Amino acid sequence: MDKKKKIVISVIVFLFLVLIGVFVKIFFFTDKDEKKNDVKVNETVKDEVAEESEELQLLDEYIFELGDKYPDISKFVDFDIEATMKITYEDKEVSEIDKVGNYELIITFKEKEYKSIIVVKDTKKPVVVLKELTIKVGDTYDANKFISSVTDYSEYTVSFVNERMAKYKDVGKYDIEIKVVDKYDNETISKTSLIIEKKSESTTNKPNNNGNTTNNKPSNNTGNNTDNNTSDSNDDDSDNEENSSSEVVEVSRKFVQNSTPEDRYGAVVNLNESYFLVTFSDGTTKKENYNSYYQLVDYSKIRTSTSEMLPEAKKISLQSKKQREEMLTCINRYRAEEGVGPLVLDETLSEAATVRGLEIAYTQVAYGHNRPDGRLYNTVIDEVYGKVYTYGENVAAGSFPTGESGCAAFKSSAGHYTNMIYPAFTKVGIGYVYKPFKPLGLEYHWVQIFIG
Repeated sequence: MDKKKKIVISVIVFLFLVLIGVFVKIFFFTDKDEKKNDVKVNETVKDEVAEESEELQLLDEYIFELGDKYPDISKFVDFDIEATMKITYEDKEVSEIDKVGNYELIITFKEKEYKSIIVVKDTKKPVVVLKELTIKVGDTYDANKFISSVTDYSEYTVSFVNERMAKYKDVGKYDIEIKVVDKYDNETISKTSLIIEKKSESTTNKPNNNGNTTNNKPSNNTGNNTDNNTSDSNDDDSDNEENSSSEVVEVSRKFVQNSTPEDRYGAVVNLNESYFLVTFSDGTTKKENYNSYYQLVDYSKIRTSTSEMLPEAKKISLQSKKQREEMLTCINRYRAEEGVGPLVLDETLSEAATVRGLEIAYTQVAYGHNRPDGRLYNTVIDEVYGKVYTYGENVAAGSFPTGESGCAAFKSSAGHYTNMIYPAFTKVGIGYVYKPFKPLGLEYHWVQIFIG
């Protein structure tokens, strides 16, 4: 029995040792190899992610509408990267997208260039505003005399929908349809009226002019008043005596960009010319001047600061003393009518207001209350006058050469008027800057800054 027990025990010990060997093999050799494989797999995935992060994926082309804002890089890349972008047209870098055609987009990322195409199209119809035209029997007229304004980014032609509309002669009121077609066949048809009146013996035959247009945009006053845009424009509608016996066949509007000079303080503008080309039935043509003007096109290079503009502001403020005092008299007259005490004209505050006038005149920042660098207008008060806690601002631009006319323009807006008669205000600074901006007829730039 003892011998048999020894044998059984020996077998059990042997089997136990075998099991231990298998266990060691599994956990110390096989598992080690598998862990090595796991590391390799993980490293491979990591490398693939890194490789993907080194590459940009651009579309083959991007579609833009003529007149769209110049894009920033976020338009093409949907995550933050350290990269540079430029857009070229006919192998020249451009800062605006102002022509129909194909532009090349080049984004440089980690010293590698990625290219695509920006396709610019003009698919929008011209926005047309017509006016009713009144003439005397015997007066001549053509399609462009019914135009109050046309907004379009391309050249366009103006014509009657039906040529019989160009031949009315008798006293009466006639329905007129005007067709405006731009260079890319976008068409707008609008309706208006022609009124032909009996000609009195004392009346001479004069061309019919457009007159003046005013666009006021007041807003509710909250202590910081908003803008007042006013524009005056006169079309050159003079008749062509040499072609008086020949009928007008077509009137086309031409738009020519001559150059891109740099205005003061870094504002970049296009020098543009716009005119009507009148074609007569005998084959002759006549160029009628409509407008020649500066149009601001690039705000990105504006370099304005209070310290930069203040010397000129001080000089202008001294030169405009008469206009400023005239406006002060007008403001205080309004305040007296409301039973409110008068304001005191502060010269330092007027220098701050003149800085704001220069900012608006040279940068054309929408006649709002943000400065070219994006800060609110009250920062100019802090920098020139000192810290205050009760303040307001009125701004306006238009044909207001005198303090009285500028003051009357402010009064026509409820919000601006509220600022002028606000009892908590005790001092006013007045800025008066003359700088023509012909597209809108904006010549005189007025700024009122109030403090209490």
